[in-house]
Amino acid sequence: MSVTRDSNFYYEIHEALKKGLPEKGYEVPEDVIKGALSDLFDHVAIHVWSRPDVYRVAWEAGWPISENMADEILSDVEGHVDSEYGITWVTFENAVQEFYDDFNWGILPEEDYPNCIGDFLIERHYPPEVKDPPLERSLHMGSVSLADALNTASETAEITGLAISVYSIPKDKSPSLDDEWLEKYAHKLWSFKAEEER
Repeated sequence: MSVTRDSNFYYEIHEALKKGLPEKGYEVPEDVIKGALSDLFDHVAIHVWSRPDVYRVAWEAGWPISENMADEILSDVEGHVDSEYGITWVTFENAVQEFYDDFNWGILPEEDYPNCIGDFLIERHYPPEVKDPPLERSLHMGSVSLADALNTASETAEITGLAISVYSIPKDKSPSLDDEWLEKYAHKLWSFKAEEER
């Protein structure tokens, strides 16, 4: 492949062939694979959208995401591609919004929690009778799994006996418990007390 060109798609195909061919019983030298791919890729301009693109859009919008979720969104975009305008970042922003508008976190299988990665804000709710609640009423967890966030929230509820809210938030925003900030950027995923089951 031309040294002036770079393509994630090229490297994904290369790695898939390098791993997959021997698993299927085909011993093809790596230089043959590279040669065949270079002949193809040096003669075309390809832009392929992949999981990392979906992750980026989801995280910027404040949503946690897993490989399976990204694959669903990619499949939806591919199935509804506009032949005149193609696929753009706006396409993915709209697809991500539609996906999460219809998503029910309550039915997400618990075994999927460790694979769903994002940024989370855990808020402790002090009752009105507490005159001077601590200034630190939240915990920000960046680039962690939904499982880690919910386990931390559950432990916090058990230890404190307080009501707890779990929000997913954008990666690039400094978290805040300000009502306007939460309204604009945060997505409330769970709310529970120590004695409640998730």
